[in-house]
Amino acid sequence: MSSRSPKYLSGLDSLRWLSALAVLVTHVELHKGYHGLENYWDRVWVRNLGPVGVYFFFTLSGFLITWLLLRERNRHPAEVLPSFYLRRACRILPLYYLMVVLGFAVFPAVTQDTTDDVWLGRVTPELIAFASGQPHVASAFLRRVPFVSHLWSIGVELTFYGFWPFIVLYSRRVQRSAVRFVVLALLCKAVLALAARSFTENPQPWFHLAATLKFECMAIGGWFAMPHSRRITQFIDHRIVPWAAISLVPVMFLFYGT
Repeated sequence: MSSRSPKYLSGLDSLRWLSALAVLVTHVELHKGYHGLENYWDRVWVRNLGPVGVYFFFTLSGFLITWLLLRERNRHPAEVLPSFYLRRACRILPLYYLMVVLGFAVFPAVTQDTTDDVWLGRVTPELIAFASGQPHVASAFLRRVPFVSHLWSIGVELTFYGFWPFIVLYSRRVQRSAVRFVVLALLCKAVLALAARSFTENPQPWFHLAATLKFECMAIGGWFAMPHSRRITQFIDHRIVPWAAISLVPVMFLFYGT
């Protein structure tokens, strides 16, 4: 892939906006219910908007990261990986750790909820999980941390970034590797859920973890960023395909349980 291709895909901005709007609608209706206000939380499509928006964010993230990595495939991975991880760290970690500090040290000190005192001045398992970039693990197995529990999605992305660049840069047939990864990820989640149900007294945390690890969404997004054969490209570009995809949206919102 040519390194002369643009470094910024402005066309993704509208998709990001739609995803953010979906998440916002769900959270607004949820918090209206918390405060006794009239809300539409009982509508299935309202409850599904937020999770589907987050999953679409994951897909966009996988597309963008893969697209950036493919631009560098003509260079040796040992040259690409350090600069890639440095850029990702500078882009994500400052704001992430600012939120962690606020969530564990500032917000508990200024809110009226006395239950928040549990986080003040203590090294808890939750703090260790957040500090190590694994808030999604904390959300599944540990206590909910007020104000920063939404950081779970950042933890999933950080974990994905830990291995996906190696798949993209070292695979000879990166398209096949992506498909195999999606299949393997789904199989692993199914095995995890079955094992948790069979061998643990409380499988719910494991179900929660499996539901949050949307590696397959990011890998699917990455697959669409990859160069494909003419046959696949013609199929994707066929005018029936986008209409078929759009027709599935109502089904997803009405019948997909999150």
